[in-house]
Amino acid sequence: MDIKRSEWQKSYLRCENFIFYPKEECVKFLNRFVRKKSGINKFKDSMDFSKRVRGLDFGCGIGRLTILMKEFGIDSYGIDISAHAISTAKKLSRHFGYKGMEKKFSLMRGQHIDYPDGYFDLTIAESVLDSMPFKMAQGLMREIVRVTKNIFFMSLISGDDANHYREFSGEEVVKARHESGTVQCYYNMEKINALIKDTDFKLIWGQLSVMEGLLSRYKYSRYYLVLKKGDR
Repeated sequence: MDIKRSEWQKSYLRCENFIFYPKEECVKFLNRFVRKKSGINKFKDSMDFSKRVRGLDFGCGIGRLTILMKEFGIDSYGIDISAHAISTAKKLSRHFGYKGMEKKFSLMRGQHIDYPDGYFDLTIAESVLDSMPFKMAQGLMREIVRVTKNIFFMSLISGDDANHYREFSGEEVVKARHESGTVQCYYNMEKINALIKDTDFKLIWGQLSVMEGLLSRYKYSRYYLVLKKGDR
């Protein structure tokens, strides 16, 4: 199975997916399930912050969500398959004034997450597991389960768009210039359940968000999902 590393590298070299502002749904996840920001430097915690809380941004791109977790007081790490994305993430963390954070970004060379079992309290995979063949996503899900001891947030693309239908769950190679040559894997609830089947994760929250253009036939939709280990 091909993770399309060279195609993603080219995509980042074209400055595609250079996300310089936090994703709204990721901000909502942190506020609802990790700790809610209640003041400039105040939080109301949903997780235990009496000790260090580690977070993994899986498929971090240029690291904006990794930095967002840092802003929430989380000891955050980012991994990605694009060397250019990782290099930019290090520069971005320095731009935000987080001295030494560049050491927390690393290049993922294979299909193994190079951290010990249960190293992270939480993991975020935003628009990542749907950018590869499903069989590969299943293998990487097992790795995420292995390194994550508490809670996991992910988003997955739905077939409910202008070119497909809601229950479409196929895979295709992107032909448009944006992310050209990469794999787009569409999800429905049956496929989501297959992804998390036989893992320690239980779905505790989810929504399907659909956006439609008023003056065009533009339509785009994603699943946003929160999973938790066991019955914690």
